[in-house]
Amino acid sequence: MEYSLTRMKRTLPHSSWIEKVDHAIAKKRERRLMKEQARISRRKNRRLVGSHVRVLLEGKSKESDLLLEGRMESQAPEIDGSVLINDVPDGVEPLPGDFVTVEITEAHEYDLIGCVV
Repeated sequence: MEYSLTRMKRTLPHSSWIEKVDHAIAKKRERRLMKEQARISRRKNRRLVGSHVRVLLEGKSKESDLLLEGRMESQAPEIDGSVLINDVPDGVEPLPGDFVTVEITEAHEYDLIGCVV
């Protein structure tokens, strides 16, 4: 992902005063920022462990055919993490597009893991 800022023509009256940040410094700042973001996300996700959340089932996980994947209403597709479902009760066969209640059992930097209840 590229988050480095580029100078835009005449965006600020004093744009000529702004010195361009060296690319290596910008990348170092970006890595530091993303590391902090991951720490914040992990802390927020840990608060969800043990809770029951409503999840829109999207289908089999891209990570493994043994997992289902879905997202909560607070998780934007292709931007935020997802909820990986590793257990479904016997006799329950949720389909993509179904809403299921998931108990969150694990939290990672961006993804949550849980089981359908």
